[in-house]
Amino acid sequence: MQNINFEKYKLGSGIPYIYFKDYGIELIYCPDFVEQEKIAKNLYMIDSKILIEKNLL
Repeated sequence: MQNINFEKYKLGSGIPYIYFKDYGIELIYCPDFVEQEKIAKNLYMIDSKILIEKNLL
C-alpha cells in the first residue's frame, strides 16, 4: 500500500494548505471486491476475538 505524497501540493508558508483540485488527480490503489471481502472477513474475526477477550476481563 502506498501513501500519497502531499508535499508537492502544499502551498503557503505560515499555514500550509492544499486544494483538492491539485491532488484530486492522484491515483490510489483499491483492491477488487473479492479482496475487500477477504479483508473485511479478517477484520471481523479480529474484532470478534477482541470482544471475547474483553468479556473475559
